[in-house]
Amino acid sequence: MSLITATIRTDALRHNLAVAREAAAHSRVMAVIKANAYGHGAPAVAAALHEADAFAVARLEEALQLRQSGIAQPIVVLSELLDAEKIEACAEHDLQPVVHDLATVETLVAKHVIERLGKVAETVDAHSGGRGLTLWLKVDTGMHRLGVPPDDCERVYRQLVACPHVNEVRVMTHFSSADEEDDAGITDDQINQLSRATGNLSGIQKSLANSAAVLTHRRSHAEWIRPGLMLYGADPLAKANDLSVCLRPVMQWQSRVIAVHEIAAGAVVGYNGTWRSERRSRIGTIACGYADGYPRHARNGTPVVVDGNIVPLVGRVSMDMITVDLTDHPGAQIGSTALLWGDQLPAERVAECAATIPYQLFTAVGGRTRFVYTD
Repeated sequence: MSLITATIRTDALRHNLAVAREAAAHSRVMAVIKANAYGHGAPAVAAALHEADAFAVARLEEALQLRQSGIAQPIVVLSELLDAEKIEACAEHDLQPVVHDLATVETLVAKHVIERLGKVAETVDAHSGGRGLTLWLKVDTGMHRLGVPPDDCERVYRQLVACPHVNEVRVMTHFSSADEEDDAGITDDQINQLSRATGNLSGIQKSLANSAAVLTHRRSHAEWIRPGLMLYGADPLAKANDLSVCLRPVMQWQSRVIAVHEIAAGAVVGYNGTWRSERRSRIGTIACGYADGYPRHARNGTPVVVDGNIVPLVGRVSMDMITVDLTDHPGAQIGSTALLWGDQLPAERVAECAATIPYQLFTAVGGRTRFVYTD
């Protein structure tokens, strides 16, 4: 059995979903569970978040995995490169693709694609009632990664609505700076751009708010919000507010101390001797390294919780191990529990010490970790 365990608290997931609903009481929730639910296990997370109105993933294969695991809610495919076969798969499995470029629009209105979608509509199960595709049109309001220009939004929207076998077209955009305490009006400008782009389109459903905007920008809530990181209990804001402090960490990532030894004052620890002891010290070795997802660039002093006590990381992170200074905690021994992040140690704090972000920490948790789901 693996020494490394990720305990996923499904009660915390549901609590964080409730925080999102409290923040945007008049919006429906599209829970973002891409990248294997940010490393937490997408099928299990989707099952725990069964009260979400829809889910969002990045790739078609992620959506198909959820369908195969029995998830029935609407699933939005955010950033796929859509060709005729993938559009057909979306129709067959009742998925909602995001159209983010003009080439995909041309594919959707092509005669051979319309014919293929017609055949899908004829062969879907009787209970689906001849449903058509629900599409999301992404508008680039300033992120400059994906999306059609705002000036093209109305024209493309009407082109998509007129396409046979398209049931509904909704509109979304993505914020670049909503997590910053002072974004110099960038988020407000993006909200205004989308408002102008859709000004002549009545009755459409829109989605703008990511986790940070859910917690800070009421104007962005619209018909749908898209919480991601906040669902997993990490604060998406550069500076916490009254809502973000209510989030509960979902993943408790733990390992064990596998060795303890004493070194003399002046001795170095780990590769290239990046840490030198200033006193006689007790060094604990923990079974977890960068092959397991622990950030290789975590600096000396990065906190680790051993038997409930915060101790500093010392020396470089290795492939399979890290080392910590146990000198001030003589009760720590071989077999002691080491919390790498969780309730007592927010992932945001570890990420800061490694010059990265919680997203990267969560999604990097590797295959040697045993996952346990608990309520």
